[in-house]
Amino acid sequence: MFFREYLKNRSLLLLGIGASNLIGFFFFYLASSFQHADVWYGFFLILFIELILIYFDYRKELKRYQKMKSLTKNIDLLKEDLDTVDIDQKYIELLREIYDHYDKIKQQLENRRKDYEEFVSSWIHDVKIPISVLRMILDLDKKMSLDQKESMEEELYQLEEYMNKIMYFIKIADFNNDYIPTTTSLKKVVNRSLKSYSKVFSYKKINLQLEPLKAEIITDEKWFGFIISQILSNALKYTNESGTISIYQIQKENGVALRIKNTGVGIKKGDLKRIFQKGYTGYTGHQENKSTGYGLYLSKVLADKLNLQLTAESNYTKDATFEIFIPQLSDYHKIGK
Repeated sequence: MFFREYLKNRSLLLLGIGASNLIGFFFFYLASSFQHADVWYGFFLILFIELILIYFDYRKELKRYQKMKSLTKNIDLLKEDLDTVDIDQKYIELLREIYDHYDKIKQQLENRRKDYEEFVSSWIHDVKIPISVLRMILDLDKKMSLDQKESMEEELYQLEEYMNKIMYFIKIADFNNDYIPTTTSLKKVVNRSLKSYSKVFSYKKINLQLEPLKAEIITDEKWFGFIISQILSNALKYTNESGTISIYQIQKENGVALRIKNTGVGIKKGDLKRIFQKGYTGYTGHQENKSTGYGLYLSKVLADKLNLQLTAESNYTKDATFEIFIPQLSDYHKIGK
């Protein structure tokens, strides 16, 4: 690829050399008193020297190109390493000006992102206060029927779900600075997520089959817990009243798999490959108007960052199973890349 670029950039010079050789050979041949063999010998000697010079020029340009290419892979190092590139000083100064402009814009965008994150975080905190007050009123109100309370509780639960998605969507951009891995038990993380949905299990009369979870894992409990919560939220949406959600682990060769299975409408075969796409709600989501298409998308993004494998399978109209494969502890050097 670079060889063609080199020929293009040096086309006038190369054409000039070629034309000069032909003209010089022509006049030299006409005016020379030497034998024709001597003429050919002189011509090819000059041509050979020119080819050697062109070869070394090409090698020099290739080395410079490769150096520039390596610097562009990490633009933050470009400014410091510019002096190591063999180019004219005026171009170095121009690149420095471009970098300074880029750095200024980058800093402005980072400041805006932080301001936006702080504003949304503050807003979510403010909104959670009246939600807590409404829950207290529901618990104390003796006149409201059980059905009305359950309906109100479900709406408050949905509101909290939307706010959590917003919060985690914002925080993903700063994942590496907010990632704190610890050794923890799978049981602890799952139970913490289940606790958040205890009332939903209750008013939807959904059965929970929780098998013993004995695995020890290394992960960030907050991020991993969010993934489990989104899968549970999805399962609760599409599990019919008096249905069943099963949670169990499977030991595999290179790690352990956590499975969350729910009875209910399931997922169409054509939707399985796309349920983790941003904004994709699928056939069931459109039919029941329950899905935003962001919960599973965020879960997949976080799973990839945590070096987890998130997959799904389903028997349509019967059940759906989500699996989180957690690699053995020695594989966690890949986290966050």
